[in-house]
Amino acid sequence: MKNELKKLDSYFKDKEKKSIKYDYAKNQFLAVRLDGVRFTFKYSRKEFIPCFMNEMIRKSVVETYRALYGKHDQELKNFFVAIVQVNDEVTFIINKGSNKFERKIIKIITIISGLLSSWTTNYLLKNQDSSKPKLTEVEYYDARPIIMDNQEEVFNYIKYRYWTARKHGQAKTLKFNGLNLKPNVWENVNSSSVKLKDHDLYSEYYHLESTFKVYIPDLKYNLCERTLTEKYIDSILNEELTNAIKKHSDSEKNNLKRRESISVLENA
Repeated sequence: MKNELKKLDSYFKDKEKKSIKYDYAKNQFLAVRLDGVRFTFKYSRKEFIPCFMNEMIRKSVVETYRALYGKHDQELKNFFVAIVQVNDEVTFIINKGSNKFERKIIKIITIISGLLSSWTTNYLLKNQDSSKPKLTEVEYYDARPIIMDNQEEVFNYIKYRYWTARKHGQAKTLKFNGLNLKPNVWENVNSSSVKLKDHDLYSEYYHLESTFKVYIPDLKYNLCERTLTEKYIDSILNEELTNAIKKHSDSEKNNLKRRESISVLENA
């Protein structure tokens, strides 16, 4: 587990550096990873499970999906393969093939970041505590692109985000229970797992893990929410990714045939 996480961490950080370019190939996937700026300090530093922040981000993810879903032709609406939400991080994974943004990386990440920031700010202003001074600040996210070559990389990337979140989640569980750990313990997912077991804290950690989410469009383009767990990743995730990717590929083929038919009729 430890070696696999270290290997995935090195692998995807290297890919991230190589992904900062203007566009990407039609047969590639694009992940847009967004981090809420100072969200940890404002929302989750003193709360074991920051319910307000989690719901604020969840609602914003759904609204961002709806906004971009509506910008595509019926045949190309499966723009996303999956959306991962863990803590204050959100990753939108863009399907391979055609899209309205011509696969231009900067255009895509700025649009997604802008939409998510707008919906998050909107939620904050509408749901702030009326007994406290009125907030006027704007919430926003930094964004970075990662290009992936195939479905296996998409699957491994989601697994990587899960294990990274699990590492931090296990450390947070231990710290919130008064266990001051050395870096070599809380940075090591295996060592912190042993500590959780020793102090009978696994049920508390799993309560935190229940907030890790992945959203995948079904065959009718509805955004299905799943809890991101090791069991889900090992048993169901790949099948749902396959369906999301295939739906888009089939739709793109049908759209191409329709355009070819129109072209033939126009030239007849």
